[in-house]
Amino acid sequence: MIVSSTLGSGILFMPASFNQLGYLTAWIVVAMIGLLNWYSIYSLSYAAESAKGDKEQTYSSVAEMFSKKLKLVVDLTFSISNLGTCFIFLRRAAKYSSILICQILPKSVDSEICRKVVLALLSIFSFRMLLLESLSSLSPLSYLSMFSALYYLGLMISLGFFGYKAAGKELYDKMILDLIIESPSENPFLHFSQNKESETVILKRHIDLIVNKDSMKRFLDRSVIISHIRNYFNEMDFIEVETPMMSVSAGGAAARPFVTHHNELKLDLFMRVAPELFLKKLVIGGMNRVFEIGRNFRNEGIDLTHNPEFTSIEFYMAYVDYRDMMDIVEDLLSKLVVKAKGSKKFTYEPLKRGGEEVKVDLDFSTPFQRLDILEEINSILRLQLTGENISKPENLELLIEAAEKNNLEISEPKTLNRVLDAFIGEYIEPRCINPTFVTGFPVAMSPLAKDDRNRKGITERFEMFLNGKEICNAYTELNIPDVQRERFLMQAADANAGDDEAMPADEDFCQALEFALPPTGGCGIGIDRLVMYLTNAANIRDVILFPTMKPENN
Repeated sequence: MIVSSTLGSGILFMPASFNQLGYLTAWIVVAMIGLLNWYSIYSLSYAAESAKGDKEQTYSSVAEMFSKKLKLVVDLTFSISNLGTCFIFLRRAAKYSSILICQILPKSVDSEICRKVVLALLSIFSFRMLLLESLSSLSPLSYLSMFSALYYLGLMISLGFFGYKAAGKELYDKMILDLIIESPSENPFLHFSQNKESETVILKRHIDLIVNKDSMKRFLDRSVIISHIRNYFNEMDFIEVETPMMSVSAGGAAARPFVTHHNELKLDLFMRVAPELFLKKLVIGGMNRVFEIGRNFRNEGIDLTHNPEFTSIEFYMAYVDYRDMMDIVEDLLSKLVVKAKGSKKFTYEPLKRGGEEVKVDLDFSTPFQRLDILEEINSILRLQLTGENISKPENLELLIEAAEKNNLEISEPKTLNRVLDAFIGEYIEPRCINPTFVTGFPVAMSPLAKDDRNRKGITERFEMFLNGKEICNAYTELNIPDVQRERFLMQAADANAGDDEAMPADEDFCQALEFALPPTGGCGIGIDRLVMYLTNAANIRDVILFPTMKPENN
């Protein structure tokens, strides 16, 4: 009976004993066996003391009453059992104690060295106390001493680990941390670990980061990617700047803005849809190379690649044109992919909702593929559209009829911009699997871009697509004030027809152009989508820490 009771705590540490047990079951078993273990030893000691008078008995002396061999077995089993328990407990105690201590010490202190020092100090004291207790005076009274309390704490923690082994190490670590940090909330970690793709997980990002290692790694990778982008432009002597998030005009892109109100100024303000106009004003002022990494806000739809609040980089460089921007984009992205993936060729394999994995092989080898919009549309529809005739009403009608025949959905008003955008989305974007520059944008689609020097009615603009999604937009900047005013009037006509995404006129910007914007190339890159492809994310929400979503109570 003594042997079985002393071996009991050691047997409990066998992982196989708890492979199939859950959290609650493991703790109940621990409590029951612990009480039985203590009660059996206490009963034997009490009986021995009653038999031999007032002399205090140890477990060894009780065993010696039967035989010396049994005494040796008891001593050894106590020692092995208690030493094993102590070792497991001390390792965990040292780990989490060192975490707390490292918060106080200078950052230069190595956390691993700190853990080893703490483990050594705890071991010297604890093993000495353990050996003395287990080999000399393990009476019922001493069994309930301070170290015995630590003994059972170690037992509970260790069994918690084995009981949680099937659910994952994250849950065990959280259980340990709960001993250090008070957490009054109900523990939802098991639910989260089994529902990593649910919207609830994304709404509770703090829990997602604790439970899902992939999420934590993805956001750490995002930080590294942004750092590489920033370093690239710093090395090219660009100046990083910050421009307003709110302004009286929502210019810079064709998008529906968010509107707010300034109480003190009694003025409606718009959240910025793009920082473009501000950055070009800085180039006018003499900052020949500027860039900004920041947030933009567009009051539009939400899907796998769109979020109302998103991050982009926009950069502007004087005395270059859109062809130079192509070279910079090719160089930047190819280098970035090599740093992130180790090669210009990699496989994008996102784990989609429901577990369906769709793999796409991507190749960032330069030069990137190039497609011309009008050439592709003419080839598909067998038309003879040019930059000069595409804006004629009869050609717009031809395009609308072709769109209806091909079941393309175009919302009202059916402006040239919207019709061409529908054709691009249906016939050109799906062909852009590897990085592809799409060029040949008509003037109607590019109010801020300069006219192509060789093709009338076409602008010097390109968009780069990857896996069928737009990643960047760039052009030679329009720098003629009167022409810019005409372009704004064209956009105003679309707005009057009901296009709520038409770009508003900005006379302040036109006046700034009168101070001379040098020949300039500009480009904007969507960082969130780029990070999606470099981290195998299936949804833009997976690369934004706190994406725009309905709260749970909605």
